[in-house]
Amino acid sequence: MDEELTPNNEEIAPSSTSILVDNSIKSTSGMLDFTAGFSTMKYGLVSFLAQFPALIFLLVGFYVLSLFQGINGILDILLIIIGLLLAVTSSIQILSYPVSMALADGNSNIDRMGYIQSWRTAGLMTIETLSVSGGIMVVLGIGTFMAMDGSTVGIVLATVSGIAFVLFILGLIPYVVRKIASEMN
Repeated sequence: MDEELTPNNEEIAPSSTSILVDNSIKSTSGMLDFTAGFSTMKYGLVSFLAQFPALIFLLVGFYVLSLFQGINGILDILLIIIGLLLAVTSSIQILSYPVSMALADGNSNIDRMGYIQSWRTAGLMTIETLSVSGGIMVVLGIGTFMAMDGSTVGIVLATVSGIAFVLFILGLIPYVVRKIASEMN
């Protein structure tokens, strides 16, 4: 019966390929890399230096937002949401630049993302995740505003949405790596 399925009695090789492993990238020698500590320090230095413009952006943004704080309740909620969006965008950018550097160092077929491009990418990722993060931020803003008046419902809303926001921020790390890797290929 096998003879009927294969023309000319040729062996058919399996056609599966690995989805998770890029076979074109090979370890240099299969040995330990004792320069890894220096690479780690380099990425740490880049992360440290790249965060300063992001922190300045964040501080200036928060300062401008604080000028309008306390005017009325709706504006206070909007200020909380805008402040959180600034924080998310800055956090993504702080991750984007060194991650792109590490990915480019690990694969010679791709180019490093520039610093300005890392801000653009951070902005795009913030917009892409806005449906979930925006919902969390709205509930957090409302909950915080209600909690200021001592409302139990406000405290519960602020707590639950605060936990959701922390989970969102933690999820940004793998999301940023995946997004940068897909943009750099």
